[in-house]
Amino acid sequence: MTDQELMHRFLEDPAGLAEADLEQLIAHLRTEPAKAVELREQLIVDDLLGQKFAVDRKNFIIMVQQRLTDFERGEEEVYNQVADLRAIAEAEIETKVRPPGISPWFKFAGGISLIAVPLLCFLVWRYQESAPRAVANIEELSGQVVRMKGTNEETLRLGQAISTGETIVAAPGSTVVWKYKDGTTVRILGDSQSDLSADANQAKHVRLERGELVASVAKQPKGPMVFSTPHATATVRGTEFRLIVAETNTQLDVSEGKVDFQRSGGSQVLQLTANESGIATAANIQPREVQWPVNRASAVFLYEGTDKRFARNPETGNLQVTLPEDQSEEEGKDTVSLVKKSGEFACDILFTPEKTVSPQPAVLCSLGPLENEDFLLLQKGKDLIVHLRGASSSTPIVVELGEITLGSPHYLTLACKEGAVSAVVDGVKVIVNSEVHSPIASWEQGPLVLKADAGGMRPWQGEIAALAIFDQFVDKALSDANRKRYQQLHPK
Repeated sequence: MTDQELMHRFLEDPAGLAEADLEQLIAHLRTEPAKAVELREQLIVDDLLGQKFAVDRKNFIIMVQQRLTDFERGEEEVYNQVADLRAIAEAEIETKVRPPGISPWFKFAGGISLIAVPLLCFLVWRYQESAPRAVANIEELSGQVVRMKGTNEETLRLGQAISTGETIVAAPGSTVVWKYKDGTTVRILGDSQSDLSADANQAKHVRLERGELVASVAKQPKGPMVFSTPHATATVRGTEFRLIVAETNTQLDVSEGKVDFQRSGGSQVLQLTANESGIATAANIQPREVQWPVNRASAVFLYEGTDKRFARNPETGNLQVTLPEDQSEEEGKDTVSLVKKSGEFACDILFTPEKTVSPQPAVLCSLGPLENEDFLLLQKGKDLIVHLRGASSSTPIVVELGEITLGSPHYLTLACKEGAVSAVVDGVKVIVNSEVHSPIASWEQGPLVLKADAGGMRPWQGEIAALAIFDQFVDKALSDANRKRYQQLHPK
């Protein structure tokens, strides 16, 4: 609508204009005072005519003369009156347009609410993320394992629920397994410290400060499960893997699925798939050659069917090739020294017996002094037998492992520590005994001999493809991982 049309509309019906039209008319009169004068003249004429034709009006002529006198005043006075008219009109329009007054307190409360509502939503979200909530239950437990809540310490019990915000601390030689509602399991081995948490979407998070864990992660629809260490982060949606946290590095071994492995503070991401490995330090991250056994860092002796035999130096902690003149005696001495220090022992051996049955017992492996061995693995006919040094040096602890198939390869894991003995043959747990007491602290140094006893007698006629001795208790999960790793590296 044009400005001229607005003026006509205003003269015809001042109250009929919309608020926007009134504001447009006022702006036009401000920019063109002559139009304001014209409008005022027309308003005066309309007013006088209205008074003339009103039945109750008198002295109309006198009133017209007064109006004409007013009109003849100087231009400045006219413009002053126009300004007054404009001010009156603006005030009238603003009165119509302006909403009812709002209390300053109401305005203040509204402003506070604009700030408080988002803040409250944020705090609720943060509370959901940080508030402790039960996420898993203890499925397996051995040794000394506690959970920390702030400064409070509580010994864990089998079947107990554990919650976000808790720290799980396992003593050397201990094992704890917890299971989430979706079937995801986390196994903590040995001297370790781990923290549990979850985000607002309930995506799981485990931080391993030190030690070793094995995880079997179910599909994660609420977001990837994250495992972090001081050196790296492993992000998974469903897989099986192992994390080993040492003082200066973190090692990741993937058994199944895929894991994104990223160094803390770095941008490079290693996508590791089944049977791949990576290692991260504070400075770099890189793929790692896949090796047997998986827990090679805990091996104190290694033999992989070659002329080279490796023994860990107790002083440096490094695996070193042993020279022929140092074999047996030095290997046995160093092995017993490290095993006694940890209080745990395990042996993984892959062997194939002869197809014929020998009526005489034959020794696959011997560790310790003759006739008072710390560890002795024998085959008698089709039966596999282990002797461990007992509380009385003259009476060994005998562990019968059952029959084996002649002429076929077998993978055996035998592990012991104070109060526990475990044996796994070809992936089947054949014995777990918590009543056996083999005092490793009383073991004596002696030679480490393969395929005979310490005196070179009772020879065993078969093939030993690989053998590893650890200063760590090896449970079934780790035994299975080592067996699968060997099969990966040595396919049939």
